[in-house]
Amino acid sequence: MLKIYFKTRIQFVPDDPKILERGCYIIGPKEGCLVAQKEVLEVVRKKMEEVEGSKQPMPKVAFL
Repeated sequence: MLKIYFKTRIQFVPDDPKILERGCYIIGPKEGCLVAQKEVLEVVRKKMEEVEGSKQPMPKVAFL
């Protein structure tokens, strides 16, 4: 959806079980990248709320 409206692409770094963090690249025009960054952070925030009471590790996000 973001790609269609903002000409932005989100590429997640492949998952590595040895690393707790998983980064992503956001590629496109500056305005689209800022919108995509907000969307990714919202998804991470919701996931953090979901696992807050459980014993699952909290997800971390790193923008590369």
